Amino acid sequence: MKQIIINFKLETLEDFHIGSGELNIGLYDDGQIKENNLPCIPSDTFKGLLRQSCREIVNLAKVEQTDTNYGDIFSMIFDYKALESLDISLSFDREADINKGKDYFIIHTSNEVDSVTGITKEKSLRSLECARKGLIFNGELRYILWNDEKEKIAIELLEYGLKNIKRIGGNRRRGLGLVRILDINLAEQKNVNNNEKELEKLKESDNCKIKAVIELLDNVTIGSASEMGNYTPTLDYIPSSTVFGMLRKNLCCMKKGANNLSDYLDDGAITITDFYPIPSNNIDYKNIKNIIPIPFSLRKIKDADRYVKKENGNNISLINKNIPHWIYKDNLPKIVKNLATQSTLIPTKKGEDKTSDKSFKGGYIIEETDKKIEESIIYSPKLKAIMRNRVDEASQTTKDNALFTQQQIEKNSFFMGTIQFKSANDKKEFIADFKDYLNGNYSFHIGRGGKAIRVKYVFEENNISAIDNIVLHNKSIKNLLNNKTDDSYFTITLLSDVVLYDENLNQLDDISSDIIAGLINIDKSNVSIINKASFSDIIQGFLGTAGLRKFTDIVIKKGSSYLFEYKGKIEDIVDKLIEIEKKGIGFKKNEGFGRILVNHPIHLFNRGKESDTASYKLEEVELDKYYKIKLQTNKEIYKKAAIIEKEKIGKISSLSKTFINSMISRIESDIKIDYFINLLEDRKENQNGELYADFLKILNTEFEKSKNQEETYRVLKIALEIAKNNKRGGDNE
Repeated sequence: MKQIIINFKLETLEDFHIGSGELNIGLYDDGQIKENNLPCIPSDTFKGLLRQSCREIVNLAKVEQTDTNYGDIFSMIFDYKALESLDISLSFDREADINKGKDYFIIHTSNEVDSVTGITKEKSLRSLECARKGLIFNGELRYILWNDEKEKIAIELLEYGLKNIKRIGGNRRRGLGLVRILDINLAEQKNVNNNEKELEKLKESDNCKIKAVIELLDNVTIGSASEMGNYTPTLDYIPSSTVFGMLRKNLCCMKKGANNLSDYLDDGAITITDFYPIPSNNIDYKNIKNIIPIPFSLRKIKDADRYVKKENGNNISLINKNIPHWIYKDNLPKIVKNLATQSTLIPTKKGEDKTSDKSFKGGYIIEETDKKIEESIIYSPKLKAIMRNRVDEASQTTKDNALFTQQQIEKNSFFMGTIQFKSANDKKEFIADFKDYLNGNYSFHIGRGGKAIRVKYVFEENNISAIDNIVLHNKSIKNLLNNKTDDSYFTITLLSDVVLYDENLNQLDDISSDIIAGLINIDKSNVSIINKASFSDIIQGFLGTAGLRKFTDIVIKKGSSYLFEYKGKIEDIVDKLIEIEKKGIGFKKNEGFGRILVNHPIHLFNRGKESDTASYKLEEVELDKYYKIKLQTNKEIYKKAAIIEKEKIGKISSLSKTFINSMISRIESDIKIDYFINLLEDRKENQNGELYADFLKILNTEFEKSKNQEETYRVLKIALEIAKNNKRGGDNE
């Protein structure tokens, strides 16, 4: 097994267009795909080009009857199953850009030509946002070759394929997309993450658990179900079943032909948790105790009520509720006490706290060993939506009506999870087999299209006793409920989805007190549910090695939580509660299902009276962006109004027509309407002064009446009516 690494440069010799599917009315019909507002070439796009280019090389070799047969190696590289994917990345080189001081993007306008008549079709004008020529992208290609004997021919085909790439993006026959590939060279394998010391510690330790942090090297869609119409959603975490699949597939490839295949990845020999998202910086990963899906019982402060100051004993909001909350930027830490009000699982009065709240709708609490729960980070990974077209494999062109939206987790996102082996020897064997992967030198592949991920860090997981928490939090719950009897209370919070069946293998959609009584081996009459916040869902799975779809499962969703009352002392059942927390509940626990926490302190959290957050910096730094977006959403109204009204009016004078178009353009491009009013005042004494004077008067009146989204439609309509009344017969078009 060997990894081929080829570095190269791509130079754009013409402007190029790789569509994002985003419409900017009045400016362009299809935007250029970007990354952090810089030009980019998606790996999917380039991978498709390289495949097409290498196919041409294969066909050329056949026609020329060369001694080299590239067909087999082409199939090996490109007819891959997702886990054997070719990895390609291209990064924009800002230092090598010849367009210094210029915008990286430019608008190209064209018309559609009728294929029969050879003339331009009516109303076919189309504008595209393009990236400029003269840009340099640094590229890296990686491919793990399982058969070392094929190395020479594989490198040869890939290098020829790179050299053969001449154009990129759309509209290639209209003067766009000419590129050239430069500086192709083989690179040596180097340690990416130098995890050698940690791996040696893990091999020597008797602890059977490995905690790993992995990084996405590309945007990825991790599907949980089939497409919803023309929308493909993604999970915001990496399921344990996905991790199982990538490990088993790579092990089979590594051990291909071996007489005795290792069994440490067999069911019953290993347990893998879901890998949940974590921040990529400013946190000690070894210090993370739990990554908790935000419980459904936890309530979130409404954004408009997050910032208050005290005046005469009253809370005064610092936010203008007439504009969206997202225009504000702050330095308020995203932690539990700043974002949450309370958990509603334990019934209690909010007292004087009148802060309005709502549900969180996802996210994770990053609990650290040295911090209280109220200081814990609340985190969600960054998701994005892209527009894509389905491609006809035979013609290599996009299918008609095949546009769909795909949700993705952004690249460079980090995830953490745990792998637990049956024995320390199994763990050592795993480390020996996957050493290059655990060092980050080789990439795993997950999700749709087999996107690359790599291991960033590995270390030993520390076991933390929960006995004190269970006993202590029982007392706290009793105090909140004002219970002075010997009865006890405990909460159960689901860290992962739970699969439960009854004795007839019927799927259950909730946890009952009878199930818990059976798990901790007590009489059913001694335990009851006081409160809960739970949801269920249906999940689907696929056996990648067998190529078969699994039966659907009903799961009780992660984040569900329950409050139980036990008629007896908590000390009598504390060991049993710790045991079910350690082992989990339900079925398919080896696949990460059934993980729980008992008596977690998040359910004791109550923000109380609103704290004074006026000391945090709060700026309306996105205000201009807000007005631009608001006006941008109105552009379609302008255009529609112009079309409708012009059809009603018929021909209008050139002067009036120019004025109307100027008005539309000015409103679209300017944030403040005052500038437009001043412009009219400056011109009202010209040859058509009466028109401008009347329009100015009505304009001021209308804008005094309303500031809603339809105001510009009405103004445009009035302007067109004025133009109709003032048109001059000799100037008609």
